[in-house]
Amino acid sequence: MRVTRDERGAIAVLVAICAVVIFGFAAYAIDSGHLWQARRGLVTAADGAALASAKDYALGKAGCSTAAGSFVAANDSLASVSSCVPSVETSAGHVTVAAERSVDFSFAGIFGASAKQIHAITTAEWGVPTSAANLRPFGLCLAANLQLAQWLNLPSGPVGDSGTIRITYGKSQPSACGASVPGNWGIMDFDGGSNSNTDTKNWTRNGYPGVVEVGQNVPGDTGAFSNSLDSELAYLQSSGQAFALPVFDTAVGNGSNAQFHIVAFVLVKLVDSNTTGAQAARYLDLVFTRGVISGTCCVTTGINTGVHAIRICDVNTLTPNTTDSRAC
Repeated sequence: MRVTRDERGAIAVLVAICAVVIFGFAAYAIDSGHLWQARRGLVTAADGAALASAKDYALGKAGCSTAAGSFVAANDSLASVSSCVPSVETSAGHVTVAAERSVDFSFAGIFGASAKQIHAITTAEWGVPTSAANLRPFGLCLAANLQLAQWLNLPSGPVGDSGTIRITYGKSQPSACGASVPGNWGIMDFDGGSNSNTDTKNWTRNGYPGVVEVGQNVPGDTGAFSNSLDSELAYLQSSGQAFALPVFDTAVGNGSNAQFHIVAFVLVKLVDSNTTGAQAARYLDLVFTRGVISGTCCVTTGINTGVHAIRICDVNTLTPNTTDSRAC
């Protein structure tokens, strides 16, 4: 009987020890999960803050002051910005945002670990885009008219919105960028397809779903700038949305064989349009603006039309790699 009691006592001690170990592992697992979740949330906050800051710097604002803190707090109310450092460039550059927060442990405190400070660092860059998505199919000659040239203010680039600038869309529209391209109105056939008017209408309303690259030669569409686009143009005008157009510097060929050499993109808002009457009377009235578009970032050289792209280019370091073209 005494032996049995001794065994029971030993078992009780062993169970107690195992329970402590099991509870410790459970506490570690729960708090590790909490820590991982908090870390992911902080990374998201730093990413959002860096992208928002880069966007503001692209528009000439001090992104560290205008965006970093508010975007970190919006994504994680317990986090704060520990540092925000931009590069000195204006038309292209990068900004590094570091965020931090404390994570309280629910159970590990029993074992002496009450909290942990976590950190996340993200660098985002801005610059002249190398490609663009969601383009409308209205090609724009870089030398379309004097008003546009004055607003572009090349090579420095534009400093604000333009007034209303009228771009004429007739058969001679592309001629300012080289030889005449008979049978073409400067309307883009982005995918080189069958020049369906349905495509042109859809791209006018919603943008071309593919990507167009700087340096690409885009075929022209023989479809005229006509009242078949009125409904889509009315939608763009009433929505007040800014949308991107491709800019070309040379045009060769004729009709569906025309080729437009894309060199940049512009961001515009439609004020008015006319698609009927004499060719010289057909136009888009546009306000040119600056902004960030969906596209591939970035080059530090290129035509600065006030249009930029942004991307995350480095993480987890306060000294981004500026020598690797894939990095910042």
